[in-house]
Formats: sequence, structure tokens, C-alpha cells
Amino acid sequence: MKIGRVFVALALTVAACTSGTASTENSDAGPTFSASTTITSAVATSQPDLSVRPLVWLTPQPYTEIRDVFEGGSVDFFDLFPADAPWSTSADRIHVFKLYEELGFGSLVPNEEWQQAIEGISSRGMALAMELGPLPDGHGCGGGEGFGGNYSLDQVRKVQRLGGRVDIIAFGSPYGFGHFGDGPHPTPCHWSLERIATETAGFVTKVREIEPDVVIGGIEPLWPGLTAEDFGDWMDGYEAATGEPLAFLHLDIDWKRHDWAEVALEVEQEARARGVPFGVLYNGGDQVQSDEAWAQLTAERMYIYEQVTGGRPDHMIIQSWHVQPSRALPDTDPSSLTGLVNRYFGDRIRVDWSAIAGQSGLAVDGSLSTIDGSPIDGAVLDVGLTPLEGAAQVLVREGSVPEDVDTAEVGIRINTEGGGPGEADIKVYELGYYEGSEEVNRVTDPSFGALAQFDIGGVSVVPSDTGDGTMLRLTTSSDQEVNLGSPRFSVTPGIGYRFTVSAGIPEDSARAGYAVVVFLQGDVEKARHILPLAPVPIPLAEATSGPSGEFHVQGEDLQSGRYRLRVSYQGDLDHWPSYFEQEVTVE
Repeated sequence: MKIGRVFVALALTVAACTSGTASTENSDAGPTFSASTTITSAVATSQPDLSVRPLVWLTPQPYTEIRDVFEGGSVDFFDLFPADAPWSTSADRIHVFKLYEELGFGSLVPNEEWQQAIEGISSRGMALAMELGPLPDGHGCGGGEGFGGNYSLDQVRKVQRLGGRVDIIAFGSPYGFGHFGDGPHPTPCHWSLERIATETAGFVTKVREIEPDVVIGGIEPLWPGLTAEDFGDWMDGYEAATGEPLAFLHLDIDWKRHDWAEVALEVEQEARARGVPFGVLYNGGDQVQSDEAWAQLTAERMYIYEQVTGGRPDHMIIQSWHVQPSRALPDTDPSSLTGLVNRYFGDRIRVDWSAIAGQSGLAVDGSLSTIDGSPIDGAVLDVGLTPLEGAAQVLVREGSVPEDVDTAEVGIRINTEGGGPGEADIKVYELGYYEGSEEVNRVTDPSFGALAQFDIGGVSVVPSDTGDGTMLRLTTSSDQEVNLGSPRFSVTPGIGYRFTVSAGIPEDSARAGYAVVVFLQGDVEKARHILPLAPVPIPLAEATSGPSGEFHVQGEDLQSGRYRLRVSYQGDLDHWPSYFEQEVTVE
């Protein structure tokens, strides 16, 4: 979920209170213009060509610091716009540059910087897009994504005041948040499809009075439980209310949904059946700890959707509203946002191999090449085995304790709070939390033995099958929820921590839920760091491809059982990542 306008309003209020009178130059109102003011713009007046396939979008998040809420984004955002900025290759590949209203024009940034940004976008021949909410506030509900229509109109006018033009508006999830959105902050509306479409149509009429030729499409979230038919309903409802189809539909995917790729493909097919261009917001999510990990995960999701699943999006959107990546430049850096654009245009890769499993051993032979058959020499491949039958493992997540927190608790979520849905039969031996170099577990009752005195559906405390003591046995259907939390313990803001889960997780139970560290200040949750409950690969070896792309790996002394063997290649600026999986049995 992107940072909402309510948080930006909070930041503006705090800034005004802490710095005295706000500078007129930095005020969101911008320079004063009379009704007769004429603005001379250096921005091109020709309409952008949006017929290119794939149509490539870039949406960096400007570095943003909102006290007690968020800190992150690209510190070099405004370095993108000078003519000599180091992204000439990716800039030639990008057709649309999208700005956030809540992270850009609503923040305390001098108008001169935004004017330079607008001119820099236009000078590169890119269309300027904004992500805006069309639904009205003031109904006792809403107020988050998809809402704020009057504020959105003000942002379109502000671009004009700064000498620019909004070429494209991407609606920020009005159907998702207006109809399906839940939770207390903000209060959900649960409006009907017809009401949302009617309210949106009213906004379209108003915005076309300001920008008659603006292209209007939308973004909608692929949350757990939503189906392709739900997106078809929205496309049909929008067209019925406005008299025109959406100019595009972009999917904001909840990556915790284990079937995201398959359902996204179904949504793509629904859009294509209606002649609506389809796109995916590619990103690395908010559960990684570095720019490199964020970019690599983004590239792997491109690979999964387009090469493994067979998706063919009309629009390709590289977008972040997360802490990472910290830099958009240069485009020669594979972990930067502009570098990711170049990675998308790299060669797509195939891994061919065969595996022979014997008694306590495994031999893997294969080759790495582009999909047109050109061998890749000197590439490093990782070979790993994932146990499929619930062998005991230790899952680990490392991170830093957020600022402005004083306590935390660890817990388990099955089929709730974004976990699942899925059947579970999971053994949990111990949860651990350690700070710095300490070896003392801060979690009291780490095996949750105290739960034995309670009757909780799907939860039982039984003797451990790995030795003395007890373990948790979690057995649930796909519609049965489990929500467990430990007693709270003190934490140290800013220090590194290690969160461990000793568990046995069969393949069929993977992704039914997750373990979590919840960081709090008083009774207020400030952050949650998630560790998926899924079997993790056991590294087998690294292999380096030879001149013909060939490689060989030999593994010995393996425990008997079923495994998923995975050979993976991370890729680089010139090559896509790729992997191949196969189930093997070691006797």
C-alpha cells in the first residue's frame, strides 16, 4: 500500500509547527497567479505516442521523511532531470514518467525543482503521468488511496501553473479501496460498483475541463481473494458510467499471494478481451533489506510473470513506494531503478540440465544460454535443494530495529492479515529474537508451550519430534485463521536484529502464513517484518558455466527424501535471471 495523503498532511503540519512560518517559496500553493496570468512553457505541446509495445513507465519515489511514519526513496530523484544525467540508455527506452501526487507535489519541495523536473521529463520526449484519486472525500469514510478528487484536480492545475501538462492520469485504486478496502484507517466505504463508477465519471468530467486531452486509465490491487472477474466488473462498470473504456489497467500485486502470477494472467486476458491495454507494476516489495535485493526480486518477478507464466503485458511499469531503492541512478547500476529498465531489455535466458539422484548423492549437468541458443560463458549459477516433506529447518530474517519503538512481539499468522489462503500442517519448534551479537533469546516461552492450557482451533501443543520439550502443531483448513503472539519484550531502536523460526513446513503448507516481528511504541504498531512460512533451499553448490555454457555440480551426503532441485542464474544488466526446477528423490 502506498503512502496516503493523510500522512503527507501530517508531515506538512509537523513541518509548519517545528519551523515557524513556512516559506512561500516552498509552499504547496506555489507562486501567486492572477486570473489573467499567462504562463510560457518550454514543455512540448505534441501528444505523446502511447502505442509503443511494451510501453515503459518509470515511477521513482522521491526521498521522503515523514516522522514516525516513513523514511526512504531515491535520494537522487531530482538528479534525474539535468540533460547530462547518467541514464541516457534507459531514458531512450522510457515512454512515461509518472509522479506521485502524495509524495511529490504535496511535499515541501521548491516549485523551481518541480518545474525543472517537468521540463526534464518533456525534453526527453516522455509523457508526464500522475497517480491520482478520483473519489470524493467527506462521506465519513475513505480518505486514503482512490479518494481525494478535489485535491487531485488541484495537482493537475499546479502542473499547469508550473508550465507543464498532465498527459496521463492513472487512477489510484478507486475500486479496490472504495469497494473491497477494509480496516479502520481510513474507515472503509464499501461502496457499490455503480456508485464508485458514477463518482469516478464525475471526476473524469471535471478533469477534462482542465486537461481536455488527458488519457485516463487505472491501477487496481490484486489482493488475496480478488478474482479476474472482479477486474472485469470494474472495467465494464467504468465504461458504462463514462462512455469510454479505461485507457489501460495496471495491476498492483500483493506479492504474498502465492497464485499472483496465474491470477494476473487471467486479469490480463480479461483486459485484452475488452481491448484495454494491460500492465504490471513491477517492484521488490517492502520486505527486503537492500537495494540489491529489491532490484533482484523485481527482476525475478518479471521473469516469473513473462517467461514462466507466459504474461505479455502491454505496459511495463517500474515503480517504488518503498524504502528501497535508495537511488534511481545511474542506469549502469543493476540495483538502481533506471538500471532495472535496462535489465528488462536484456537477453532472456534458458537453463537446460539433467539431474541424476542416487543413494545419498546427486549429480547435475547442464548448460546456460540465451533463448536463441547463444551460450553464456563465465556465469555463476546457484544450485539448491528445498525439502518437500517437512524436514526441520531454521528460517532466518535479519534487519534493523525501526526508530521510535520500544517493544516488540513475535507471532504467527495463518490465513489472516495477508497470510494464505491455504491448508496448513506445520510444526513450529521455536521462535527466536536476538539483537546485535547477543545469544540470549528475548522471546519468553519461545515454543509457545503456555498455549497448552487454551482450546484454540487448529493449534495444539504436543511433544517435540526432535527431542525433549514441546512443539506447536498448526493444522488448519484454508478458511481457518490462526493469530498467535508472544509476550512483548524490549528492543533497541537502530540496532541490527536476527529473527529465527525453527519449523518443519511441508510443501503443501507453504505460504499458508508467515511468522512476524511486530514493533510497537506503547500500544501502537509501528512496523511489522515478515518471514514467510515456507521451506527454504539448502545450498548445494555454485557452478560456473564454461565456453559452451556448460556446467556440472556434484552433491554428496544428502539426507533421503523428496526435494525440489533448483538451478538459478541471477542475471545482470544484459541478461534476465532464469531458473529451472525439478523434483528429485534422494534414497
